[in-house]
Amino acid sequence: MQTVKTPTTKSYQSYLIESLKSPEEAAGYLEALFEEENPEPELLHRVLNNILEALGDIYLTPEQIEDHRQKLNNLLSEKGNFAIYHLSNWLEVLGLKIIIQTIPKSSGDGENNNATQ
Repeated sequence: MQTVKTPTTKSYQSYLIESLKSPEEAAGYLEALFEEENPEPELLHRVLNNILEALGDIYLTPEQIEDHRQKLNNLLSEKGNFAIYHLSNWLEVLGLKIIIQTIPKSSGDGENNNATQ
């Protein structure tokens, strides 16, 4: 009887981290999170940790990665207006930045459907 070797597949996490090594993929991944209507509370932390794992090797030393991970934990526990500025600075170290865009008006009544009334 012939022995057949089954190819091993990468875990999803390994595949995800490998794909996030592309800054464009990492940006799209983070953008998708911000487009979620009701994301799980811990999802932002998980997404940013995945981005750090993927891009950290490119931009940081191992010691800097751990320091940056601690900064993330501190950042996500912050309250108030400065949290968004600190998130922006945190992302810049990894080669990403926050960009604000307009939402295209939907055809219809001309109102923005995302606005609260």
